[in-house]
Amino acid sequence: ASHAASAKALVGRQDELNALAAALDELEAGVSSVFIIEAEAGIGKSRLLEELRALGHRRERIRSLHGSADAIEKNTAYLAWRGLLAMLFADEAEVGPAGRAAAAQRLLQSRPDLLAWVPLLETILPLGHADTELTHSLEGEGRAATLRTLIVAALQAAAERAPLLISIEDTHWMDSASWALLLAAARAVSPMLLVLASRPVSEAQQCAEQLELYRDKRTRILRLEGLLPQHARAFICAQLGADTIAEEVLDLITRRTEGNPFFTEQLALA
Repeated sequence: ASHAASAKALVGRQDELNALAAALDELEAGVSSVFIIEAEAGIGKSRLLEELRALGHRRERIRSLHGSADAIEKNTAYLAWRGLLAMLFADEAEVGPAGRAAAAQRLLQSRPDLLAWVPLLETILPLGHADTELTHSLEGEGRAATLRTLIVAALQAAAERAPLLISIEDTHWMDSASWALLLAAARAVSPMLLVLASRPVSEAQQCAEQLELYRDKRTRILRLEGLLPQHARAFICAQLGADTIAEEVLDLITRRTEGNPFFTEQLALA
């Protein structure tokens, strides 16, 4: 058990974790912020997000929601929001579409003008609501804009009950509709800490909404590099359940992996 715990220890990311913990403090004080964790594959974005969610879970006042994009379904609109909204509209008393529909109705009680648009949520998440004559009449950008308004209102209602920690992984695979919704939420929902994990993406590859969020003065980008030798030593020892390792072994592993935690782990175990 002690080896399993030590193997999961977060090594070499204390500065980044401290910055995120400080953002959680600010969130509890009602201050919103946006962080983008940027690194190549295997460097530790997901592990850092996992630690952040654990920190958020230990703070009873904060509500945590998370989602993920996917390479295979990168052209599926709003995919990254599907799991996140399922958590937002979770109903402990009633599971499935009916429970989610009831939870959505409750969250939007303060916005009766939006209740007629709830069937639009079917675009992302099954609620058992077929299009009505009203919602069927909406097409194109008008439909997308109304859906954004609906979801932002639901998120704001949730944030007024408990500060929101929202994390989304693999945003480099996210579609433009998801980015538009994300930008709308970042602008309007408070208190909310929004944390995204992404591989490096050039400005030429970014959609307009993604570019705007990256350039926003409130957005802070945490760029993760490979592990330094001293951190690699601690990481390898944790994986092997050892107190120390030979210098030649450390040198071999760090030279071959260039500090990439995933490759470091695999080579150490091999």
